[in-house]
Amino acid sequence: DTLLTVSAMGVDAVIIRDSSEGAALFASKVMSPKVKVPVVLNAGDGAHAHPSQALLELFTLKEAGKNIKGMKYVIIGDILHSRVARSDIYGFTKLGAEVHLVGPRTLVPKELESMGCIVDDDLETALKDADAINILRIQLERAAAGFIPTTREYARL
Repeated sequence: DTLLTVSAMGVDAVIIRDSSEGAALFASKVMSPKVKVPVVLNAGDGAHAHPSQALLELFTLKEAGKNIKGMKYVIIGDILHSRVARSDIYGFTKLGAEVHLVGPRTLVPKELESMGCIVDDDLETALKDADAINILRIQLERAAAGFIPTTREYARL
């Protein structure tokens, strides 16, 4: 109902952040019959994606004079449960960065290599010659039992 009400008001865009994965896609489908071109900006949906955060990180690095193409960008931590990591991986690899992932083995899915990432097992190796680093917090609120090592192990990494 809220999306239909907002659509009827003639807004140009909606920014949505929701704990449900796919919320932004759902919003665009609900709005599409009411608006010629629904513009729905995803500000985070569940553990799926956070493209607005990735755009902010890319912009910040460009603003600081960094060239994304050829950059070594390292993501450290709970990559499995991080919507920011997924969006960063997509954005940085599309723009030509070399993306390295490192964290406890249970929190770094090897299948992310198919997105063009390099999964490192050693923090020092990952950080060598890094141009930019993103350190992620442990996502206890999204974690399934068994994937999260002890906080001591996480901190030791």
